[in-house]
Amino acid sequence: MTFARPSFFTCFLAYVALFLAVGLVEVAGKPKFIDEDVGKNIVEIVQARGFDVQTHKVTTADNYILTMYRLLKTYEENAGYDVWLANNRGTTWSREHVTYTDDDDEFWDFTWEDMEETTVAFAGFSFDQELAKQVSYFAALAPVAWTGHLTARIFKTMAVTHLDKLYQILGIREFTTKNKFIQELVGGFACTIADDLCTSAITMVVGSSVNTNVSRIAVYISQTPAGTSVKNMAHYAQNIRDNTFASYDYGCKCKRKKGLDKCSESK
Repeated sequence: MTFARPSFFTCFLAYVALFLAVGLVEVAGKPKFIDEDVGKNIVEIVQARGFDVQTHKVTTADNYILTMYRLLKTYEENAGYDVWLANNRGTTWSREHVTYTDDDDEFWDFTWEDMEETTVAFAGFSFDQELAKQVSYFAALAPVAWTGHLTARIFKTMAVTHLDKLYQILGIREFTTKNKFIQELVGGFACTIADDLCTSAITMVVGSSVNTNVSRIAVYISQTPAGTSVKNMAHYAQNIRDNTFASYDYGCKCKRKKGLDKCSESK
């Protein structure tokens, strides 16, 4: 069974929250624009813009139940496109399984190889040529493949120090579950009145990027973190350390238990 316990990363985010709280003293009393999307989920954000949205439950081949959203009456739909927003397993909105609950270790036994996202699209198209032939155009938004160039110090440090192994030894299977303290205090309050300070603090966690819309930081943080598996983060950590885009490395023991194909890299 998986028991809820504070992770190192959650504790670090709590530290960031305290850092922001101290900084609020300096900006207290200054009027700030508060984005109306702070605290809203995707359905509320879409509907606030006058579009219709449907919520669907989709069961994957390995029995995870994902929440997906179909956007209606959008500009893209009017142009002939079918517009969907998907969620990854393990997030706030996709924590269901036909057999397991999110308290079961088996629920968290996945990495990005098992999920549908931009990273997996690259791998999926290389493995399944028939699938590749059916897709005329694939536009990846903020894709992740090779991560050796990562600038986020906290994640790079976690990868280099093999912190993922400590998580696994301690039996921690979930990485950064939904945290109301962070979402409501930091995203819903601190970031709305100290956006510059908030942006600086978040950069410590995820790194800096000229493509980040800093005016929407409060909106992003009000829904962050959303959760994933420790195994998934361990997979990213492996790729960060080796600067590769490879399958999950189960180590030498798996050669006896699962076969060499489960240990080898993606070519």
